[in-house]
Amino acid sequence: MGFVNDQLLLNNTNLFEPLDDKLETWMPHVLNTYETYAREYNWRRFLTLPDGRIYSLMGQFLVSIPHLADSYTFINTNWLRAVGRQIPTTVVELHEVLRAFRNQNVGNPGGANDKIPFNFSTAPPNADIRFLSGAWGIQGNYNLTNGRISATMNSSNYRDFLVFVHQFFVEGLVNVEGFSQNREQYTAQLTSMNTGVFSGWGPGNFISNMADLEPWDTLPILTVPGRENLRTVHGASKARTNMSRNGFILSRSSRNKEATMRWYDYLNTDQDMAMLVTHGEPGVAYRKTGENQYLQLRPTDAQMRALGILQLGSFYQSVGLINCHPLVLNYPTLDLETARYSENYWRELALPKIWDFMPDETLPRAIAPPDKIDERALIEVDLLPFLAAFRADALLNGLNDAKWNTYVNELQNRYQYNQWLQWHQDYVDGRF
Repeated sequence: MGFVNDQLLLNNTNLFEPLDDKLETWMPHVLNTYETYAREYNWRRFLTLPDGRIYSLMGQFLVSIPHLADSYTFINTNWLRAVGRQIPTTVVELHEVLRAFRNQNVGNPGGANDKIPFNFSTAPPNADIRFLSGAWGIQGNYNLTNGRISATMNSSNYRDFLVFVHQFFVEGLVNVEGFSQNREQYTAQLTSMNTGVFSGWGPGNFISNMADLEPWDTLPILTVPGRENLRTVHGASKARTNMSRNGFILSRSSRNKEATMRWYDYLNTDQDMAMLVTHGEPGVAYRKTGENQYLQLRPTDAQMRALGILQLGSFYQSVGLINCHPLVLNYPTLDLETARYSENYWRELALPKIWDFMPDETLPRAIAPPDKIDERALIEVDLLPFLAAFRADALLNGLNDAKWNTYVNELQNRYQYNQWLQWHQDYVDGRF
């Protein structure tokens, strides 16, 4: 349950029991859940391998609000008040705020020399500065609109993003070590509270001191003056699902196949049972709020001590089968009045702010044949590092026509960007 990846599944189907012809007889609750709630997500295509058979069943959460966007950007409101500014709504206003952070007396006493107006890191990936490019209409390494894949990495909008944000580096507004620092270094800098703006999962993912969580607020999706219609959320989709393809796999060597399938079907009796598997007994880690709806709770110190658990991060993994559970339709929501401790708090709070600008589409999650996976991987092994290296160089050192033209030429010819885009278009179109 939960720990066989797609590649292992695809390359070893001879080891696993086909399940598509057994659902109706041995797992009717599973089939009913999929047909009732996952039909719009084309669950059969999601689970069916290139040989036309289903060997695995879904796990994890079907829809998870915290996972609809890869990254958010957060701003220190204490610093904003200190410099007499409001939360910026345009990239120009952000630039002005960062200058104010640099020039005025903000940050911890004695730490002014270490303050960082804008901090980022490429490790973890969701803390990268590239997420600002949504203001220029960049969804990612490509855009997906009305079922069509379009290029972004050689577009004029992408170039404009690089040129504009390069000024942040020129003026000392950004941590230039962001391209090389690791997660531990990034966490240490954020914990010091000498950062004005940063990107990442959320403040609670890095900062453990409760009092230091209070100043943070989420930046809206910024706009480029005169080009407000470009605004989108980089690395996000309203249609994104979070389910795992490999929530349950049955070995062909099992001596009790029918009993095992009946047992897994029992775990899928209804959402209350699925949540029991996922988060333990109700009333401790969660409580039910409505049909298929649950509220995540913070356990008391007494509840944690009773289980011999000292850290909150270990609690949920101890009372339930995190990452190894049947399909749960909705990730438990948070009580936003009391949940500021949670790493997901800002994500639920911020979603309404960005919803109107999130892409409506996402790639299908069908599994591609091994030869097609290899075809894409052979391109990506060179293409993705090239994109990252050029972005870092352009932001640090700037761009001119010659450098940009050389990049575009290499992107399309040496690094096969167009072929990579076509691979994704064929995937969207279901050609393999």
